[in-house]
Amino acid sequence: MSGRYWDHDSPFEVQLVNENDFRHNKIVGEWLHLPTTSEKLRELLQIINGDRDGWTIGDVDAHIFGIEDALRECTDLNELNYLASRIEDLDDDELEQFRVVIETEQHCDTVMELINLCSNLDCYEIQADISDYDDLGRWDLMERSTFLRSTIEALESYIDFESYDEEVIDENEKVNCNAVGSMHGIYPVCLRRRFRQQEDRRR
Repeated sequence: MSGRYWDHDSPFEVQLVNENDFRHNKIVGEWLHLPTTSEKLRELLQIINGDRDGWTIGDVDAHIFGIEDALRECTDLNELNYLASRIEDLDDDELEQFRVVIETEQHCDTVMELINLCSNLDCYEIQADISDYDDLGRWDLMERSTFLRSTIEALESYIDFESYDEEVIDENEKVNCNAVGSMHGIYPVCLRRRFRQQEDRRR
């Protein structure tokens, strides 16, 4: 899937290092693209003698902006591999949605949270070209209300669109307006997140 990850073939890769070398600050290892197979992992461990001396994760290289810190905190290769496979399973639209959520939300700090996000992208609605809450209120009033567009346009100079939107946002909904980057540049978006009934709303 070359081209989905800034001209790389995988969402991220890890550097595996011989554990004895790592203890002696010899951070020389082999890079492994994730997701991978047991066979490829076994072959790489033989190269670094990790099958004999043990191994550890020396470094990570993420090809999706915003996930590298979470990857560095994780020492479970199976967990990392599972995350990579979940990302690979996303289609292009879902992957773009995944990117936007990471850049605008604050709950993607661990690998488990990123895995959970892959399974809950249906909770998010992305509206492009909305840069602030005034734009969002304008869009909500024009597109979602029962008022005629001509009436709203006639009264536009008298309407506080930002305050209107604060009134209509659902209590089970979190809204975040921001500018995000993609392979096509930086653009404004509004991200709506609807909380499932069982979710902890404090997140």
